[in-house]
Amino acid sequence: MKVKISVLIFFLAAANFVFAKAHNVGSDNEYIKKCGPVPPAFYEAYKRQNPQVNPVGKAMAKMYDHILHFLGVRSRYRHYDPLSKCKANQRILVGAIEMYNMDHREVIDDITDSGAYNSMQLLMNGYLKSPLYCDNGGKYRSYGPLSEDGIVYCDYHGPVEVPFGNLIKPTPIWVQVIQVILIMLVFSLFIVLLFKFVIKFVKKSPDSPDSPPIC
Repeated sequence: MKVKISVLIFFLAAANFVFAKAHNVGSDNEYIKKCGPVPPAFYEAYKRQNPQVNPVGKAMAKMYDHILHFLGVRSRYRHYDPLSKCKANQRILVGAIEMYNMDHREVIDDITDSGAYNSMQLLMNGYLKSPLYCDNGGKYRSYGPLSEDGIVYCDYHGPVEVPFGNLIKPTPIWVQVIQVILIMLVFSLFIVLLFKFVIKFVKKSPDSPDSPPIC
């Protein structure tokens, strides 16, 4: 039975790796030739934010949610979501840069945070009411020329949308399998401890046949 489960996990991870490839590999490669290597923040943010993009990760996320629900713990993201706020900031920043570039001959082609061409300071002159910040400490950057088809992104949360699907591949299969095995072990340990606690509680109950008689 354990062998069958391991084989099933392996094939799920393999299928996820195969089908996660993007269909626009050629266009992405052309963009990379033009703009240079994709920022590492894209992949790091993708891994951090998307455990549900593959079957194995989705199952793990559901199991985690069920455990939290059983323990009566609410996710902090229901109350406050810095990711959504950061991506909203990125959309505002993109709009402000587009308006600025339409109004000025010297356009903002990349985001800088120091010197005479500090992007936020330039945009504060009629395009932003206040500077935009990421609550997780990320910095807003750009990939490619913003006067053309460049991308605004946060070096912690990544871009609003991931445009390079073929480069944002899932975690290697062996890493996924190890993660699943670990989560199964933790979950099994949780079930065993819960079962032992219930048995101990039942034995201590006054109605239990093993409990001593009450005088």
